[in-house]
Amino acid sequence: MKTYISPIGFDTSHIFSLLIRFGVESHDKVIVIRPKKEDDRSTRAIEELTELVRKIANDIKVVVEVVNHLDFIDTLFQCINIIALTSKEGGLENKIYVNLSGGPREILIALNTASIVLSEKIHLVTSFSDVERIMKVISLPHIMNAPEQKEFEILTDIKNNGPISFAEIASHLHISESTISRQCSKLYGLQWIDIETRGKNKYATITPSGEIMIFRYDHIT
Repeated sequence: MKTYISPIGFDTSHIFSLLIRFGVESHDKVIVIRPKKEDDRSTRAIEELTELVRKIANDIKVVVEVVNHLDFIDTLFQCINIIALTSKEGGLENKIYVNLSGGPREILIALNTASIVLSEKIHLVTSFSDVERIMKVISLPHIMNAPEQKEFEILTDIKNNGPISFAEIASHLHISESTISRQCSKLYGLQWIDIETRGKNKYATITPSGEIMIFRYDHIT
């Protein structure tokens, strides 16, 4: 089983090239990501794609995911979720192909970032060259390690209860406050949390990067 994930705009060349090169058959799935704002040209592009795969096999699914492309963080998490949920379908036999070309630039950037976050879940990444008009296979860097278990526990507590004081985190996780202070300083340096001083106490809140690390721990480790 193969699942293709790609942005879609007015042109379907990048998706057709992907399907032709790697093949699409019964029980495969094509997921296209489009912005909330509807456009007749993008609607026709989706109809054209659906008509093509229906001629190959009636049980090939074409799924349209609508994202809020004006909010990068929201779009990023939606793309992460699309990849993560897709990776759970069909088990190890489901090979995920992510196409990083076509469609609105805002979606493309978010999908590229999401693909790096969950690169271990992706079988192959491609990009369609507008100049050469050919599909290329590209390699994504593995640059983000999942947090360690203790970091994950602290991040999760901060996400669920933040803004939360270091003393409260220590109480929840049964760890000394000095250890929590050192760990939070490290997480702050990684930009996974923000720290605010209120009087004699320090309070932590999760950042989008921290939320991504929680997600990455859940799906990679």
